[in-house]
Amino acid sequence: MTVSAPLFPSAGTRDVVLAGGGHTHALVLAEFARRPLSGATLTLISDVEHAAYSGMLPGHVAGFYTHDEMHIDLRALCARFVSAAINGIDLEKRQVQRDGVAVGPRADVLSINVGSAPNFGAVEGGANWMIPAKPVPQLLAGWARLQAAARAASRLLRVLVVGGGAGGVELTLAMHAPLKGKAEFTLVHRGRELLPGHNARVRARLAGVLQAQDVEMLAERSVAKVSQKGGVSNR
Repeated sequence: MTVSAPLFPSAGTRDVVLAGGGHTHALVLAEFARRPLSGATLTLISDVEHAAYSGMLPGHVAGFYTHDEMHIDLRALCARFVSAAINGIDLEKRQVQRDGVAVGPRADVLSINVGSAPNFGAVEGGANWMIPAKPVPQLLAGWARLQAAARAASRLLRVLVVGGGAGGVELTLAMHAPLKGKAEFTLVHRGRELLPGHNARVRARLAGVLQAQDVEMLAERSVAKVSQKGGVSNR
């Protein structure tokens, strides 16, 4: 026999605040719609109304999925949606903040799913020339600029992808497909082999695919400086 206790045993409605529109919170909202939690009111606070599903991102870049197909309509999933970017939490007042100003209701329960942002501080020129893979909206904006530049260019563009993990390899191949004949690709990886953590057969298969697509691979390298002419150095 299984005995379950309610999350909120006392009377009165409690505010569950979901900070950020990541995948986990989208799943929470979908589950809450199917099985509402008695005594709880959910509020989603997000700086985007349509969240990209990163699992479909390479397919979108490659042209398999449209923008709408890979995005989740967060507002449609919840009754209480607050459009705001979050950069602080007042623990005493139990409220999330934007530049010191409270956003949304006081939280009885707070869940944080805001995602990550890159730090280019260690790479000279990175902020001017690099396109981050996250947040996804920045990647999509950069990808649109890259496609436009490829269409307008009278020569092959050089695209440098930093990181030889599964994400870097997949994104390289996804971009290569629509830019084939318009750009040449180089994949830079700090480690000795691509796809660390995967077995030798997978690594060999993907290395063969990259080689067949004429993707240059530079192992045991890291990026120290980025400029219009490019700058990859061994550290």
